[in-house]
Amino acid sequence: MRIHILFKAIVAALLLVVFPLHGLTQEVATLVYDDVCNYGGTRIVPSEDAKSLRVSSQRAGVVMADDTYCAGMPDTLKLALKIAADVWSGYLATGDSLKLQVYYDDIQGADIRTEVYYSTMPGSVPDVYYPLALCRKLNGGLLEYSSRYDAVIHINKNAEWCVGIGDGMSGATKNLSYGLLRAMGSALGFGSSVQYDNGGRLTLGFGDGVSVFDKLVFAEDGRRLESFIGASEQELEDFIQQDKGYLYATEKAYIYRLYAPKQFDVHKSLKYLLDQESLMCYMDEGVMDLVVDGITLELLDAIGWGAYDGNDIKIVGRGIDDTGITSAYQSHTFYVESEDMPVTNYHWEYKLPLVSGGYETVATSQNAEFVIPAIADGDEDKYEHTTGGDIRGLISFEGTGNGKQVTSTYNLTLGVKPRILRTSIVSIAPNPRNELYYDVTVDVCYEGSHYLHASLEEEYSSFAFALFSETPYYSRLTFTDIDLSGLAWVNFVVRNDYGNDTAVLEIPSMPTSIIVNDICSSTEISVFTPSGILLGKVDGWDKLKDFSKGLLILKICDDKGNPRTIKYMNK
Repeated sequence: MRIHILFKAIVAALLLVVFPLHGLTQEVATLVYDDVCNYGGTRIVPSEDAKSLRVSSQRAGVVMADDTYCAGMPDTLKLALKIAADVWSGYLATGDSLKLQVYYDDIQGADIRTEVYYSTMPGSVPDVYYPLALCRKLNGGLLEYSSRYDAVIHINKNAEWCVGIGDGMSGATKNLSYGLLRAMGSALGFGSSVQYDNGGRLTLGFGDGVSVFDKLVFAEDGRRLESFIGASEQELEDFIQQDKGYLYATEKAYIYRLYAPKQFDVHKSLKYLLDQESLMCYMDEGVMDLVVDGITLELLDAIGWGAYDGNDIKIVGRGIDDTGITSAYQSHTFYVESEDMPVTNYHWEYKLPLVSGGYETVATSQNAEFVIPAIADGDEDKYEHTTGGDIRGLISFEGTGNGKQVTSTYNLTLGVKPRILRTSIVSIAPNPRNELYYDVTVDVCYEGSHYLHASLEEEYSSFAFALFSETPYYSRLTFTDIDLSGLAWVNFVVRNDYGNDTAVLEIPSMPTSIIVNDICSSTEISVFTPSGILLGKVDGWDKLKDFSKGLLILKICDDKGNPRTIKYMNK
């Protein structure tokens, strides 16, 4: 399964393993970040504006995660993987990618382990190491070596995980979406390489070199981390564990201060920021939006992710703002802006991603204006959807301006009707306050809506019990005080500007034993209709089968001899 993914896991211990990839003349180094997440840590509450803050018509990157080795991972947790991928994909430039392999396995001493591959750049400074994904970007999308992945992420299957979006977070669980967002940040190159070696000595992770992020780090007095290549352990330790002052990345301002306590924290020192507004803050607590903050992005841009070959032209969508978000059910017109440069030889192409893999070319043109068709109602499911339920289209343009070839791309985010993807029962349990009732907890996954309405109905009740969630993607709901007699079911509804979707989840009828178990030692049972008419008396539970099927009212006594009246479903 291929999933778009990218960035966010709490970082921890760094181990360095250097090994040559098969058939390569160039060595690739691996930095290993171990993360231990907090129970009841950071909760993600997406705002209404989160999507428009993440996506742009000028960006169309992709995070690809191979989850082949995630056997046994619940579908709800796989949703966290896709959420993190979608978030980071929205911040990568067109043509940029992050390739991840993900394991759901048993690891010791960590909740999430991220193994990030680094290498020096061909023809660049030999003692500076770049994450492989960034190497590929800076080298025009090509590498001399053919590593299949840029990083490997291990998720500890023994940890108590939750998706971590909205109200689904509890003090007994850890936020997997948050952890994966941070892990992907590490895979992009965020954080220093400083670590303890096997002998317990502080050292730069590459021995004879520094990471490109290390080059950003400096102290109050202006000394830079990169100047400590070849320095003694004591000199490096004095720099990292400052008696006074702070360590910074790029600029001497509070928002750029790195977490650098006097006692080196193997999990967090120089790998996180002090700024509590940052995704990469050293603390795992509080509430955050489902976006990547500007400081984190600025530091990633500083190591090379901001490198951009400016185009002489720009594609503009008529009536569409710079986010590129619009309706899939309308046709749209596009043209190029070229700042007074005449453009000729127009070549347009519009593609949509297929669920089956690859892309479908929907339209082409050689006209100055490019009109793309609407997606027909009912055809939405043939195309791949983001976690938010959108379809990402890509418009490409080639032409001639001032005697040379000019190109541009446009990322289109097409809104479609919402969908309820799956519903399931998490648990059914006796009500702790009354043995005549039970409670049920259900999960529902959906896309294309921030709002979920759920109502529980019962066979023998005219009332409906409603719950409402303002959480996108996934909700876990608990209905209480459900009558043991009769059937029950939950109706789900999601809506957005383009339509709605519904689903019904039937709750299995509860066994009679839940009602009668351990509540009566008497053998005399009086049997009534629901309207109160006495049908007879029996001297044992097995005799109830002689009465008509359906709801009965029974008068019995509890184990202390006290009379009781209960409802009983005779089957």
